[in-house]
Amino acid sequence: WREMIRKDVLPYPNMCIALLGGASSIITGLIGESQQFTSPIFHIYGSSGTGKSCTAKVVASLFGQPFDGAKTIDGKLYNSVYGSWSGTENALRDSCVGNRGICIILNELGKSKIKNLTALIYDYAEGTMRKRSNGEGIVNQREGFRTSFVTVGEFSLFDLLPTQYQGIVNRVMELEPPFTVNADHAKRLEQGSYVNCGFGGDMMASY
Repeated sequence: WREMIRKDVLPYPNMCIALLGGASSIITGLIGESQQFTSPIFHIYGSSGTGKSCTAKVVASLFGQPFDGAKTIDGKLYNSVYGSWSGTENALRDSCVGNRGICIILNELGKSKIKNLTALIYDYAEGTMRKRSNGEGIVNQREGFRTSFVTVGEFSLFDLLPTQYQGIVNRVMELEPPFTVNADHAKRLEQGSYVNCGFGGDMMASY
């Protein structure tokens, strides 16, 4: 994994920033609550074939294998750290509960059907869950989270957000192409991310 990063990531600034964005979840998880850090949000965007999804898979490889959706291994169902914007607002919030230190990746912004994306971005940054009441009207307090988010789409996240709110602008960092330089570069990274994964985050947390 380290050799892949040295050869195919470090020479490319935008990929380095994305990887650091994912790795920042470790610091946020460890001391974010005590130091009142917000959860940083990094959005990778660009046209098809620029390497944005491949870059997100490299980020995911810090913590696990970047397969899509869920996978059954030895009879147990595992969710990938490489997720999707395709889901309800409540489902996307619920997937964060209790996460302290493992980056959340959301691919394909264009699949999102969420009408109030502004509220979700604020909640992601603040690490808070919406309060819900049960059938008896009792409010359930839900555990929050402290992590980082790396999201992916073909267009800017700000195309869907009211940029007149400085709070939104301050919470989202966007990265544009170039990411990978050619098909061979992307193939090496994708293969390396699947085979050599789950080491980087553990090494950084231990350090």
